[in-house]
Amino acid sequence: MSDWLSNMVSSGSIPALQRLGDFAEQRHKVIVNNIANIDTPNYRPKDLSLKMFRNSLKKALADRGAGDRGPLMLPDTGQTRIDSAGRLRVTAEVVEGDAVMFHDGSTRNMEREMTNLSRNAGMYGRVMTLLKKQYSMLRDAIRSGGGSSSGG
Repeated sequence: MSDWLSNMVSSGSIPALQRLGDFAEQRHKVIVNNIANIDTPNYRPKDLSLKMFRNSLKKALADRGAGDRGPLMLPDTGQTRIDSAGRLRVTAEVVEGDAVMFHDGSTRNMEREMTNLSRNAGMYGRVMTLLKKQYSMLRDAIRSGGGSSSGG
């Protein structure tokens, strides 16, 4: 990838949208796992805190600075971290709270899981739509010769 193009895709809102998409993808896997284990005795559902992730993303953006390029490095929250290859890694935590413990030791709540799944899928869809628009604008700029004068 040329330096010009690499700089374009690692600046602006694209890195934040990519991290948010990664988070939604990982959270989707956690929620689906909860649904798959809804009838498993002693299973405790897990989740990733969207609020914690948003705070981490906000801090990373504030620390990044306007001219910074490259992958957006999030602070380690215990639930989310960036590995040495720059990928988002997650550790879901057991959901405590209003769940009723059943006789088999599980705290299943299908309604909560389906609501979480629906909201998470909606967030993922919005993020992907925004990313698609960002990449479409880059494609249009490249096609119109917007990056040919900067070399690379």
